[in-house]
Amino acid sequence: MTEQRDGSANIRELEALDRAKRSLLECRASLLLAVAEGYSEVQRMRNFLAEELPARLKSERRVLQRRFDEAKADLVRAELVRDGMSVSCETERRNLEKAKRLLDRNQTRHQAMKRWTERLEQEFLIFQASMQSLSGRADDLSRGSEHIERSRNLIIDYLQVRVKQNPKSIDEQ
Repeated sequence: MTEQRDGSANIRELEALDRAKRSLLECRASLLLAVAEGYSEVQRMRNFLAEELPARLKSERRVLQRRFDEAKADLVRAELVRDGMSVSCETERRNLEKAKRLLDRNQTRHQAMKRWTERLEQEFLIFQASMQSLSGRADDLSRGSEHIERSRNLIIDYLQVRVKQNPKSIDEQ
């Protein structure tokens, strides 16, 4: 730091240190907030895959199974009626095929959910490691801020000692 003629510190330079410290602390706060939001989002997705989606798929599967059973019963009834008459069962067959496709799609979604749940757990471990690294960087920013504060205080102490050793007044200069 430089000294002015009256022995006081250049206020703008000390203010620059203060601004740098504030910037580091703001950056640290933003970083910690981003880490917390990241954890929150991942936890939300884990909860969705572990609890909400399985319950939804199970409920959907019960409804689809009931529709499939009803379509199957309708086809059997239509075939029994058809034996005595010349009535087509095509509508019932299409309804049964549609119900079977929907049931199969539900089963495929359930299997995909299981795969994604396993994959998410693997990714979560990698994410945790990354977030711990970022949290470490936030601690580095905090230490940098503390270092700036210590340096600023040392400069102020040094300038005060210099003023006491050389008590020149403005009138003498």
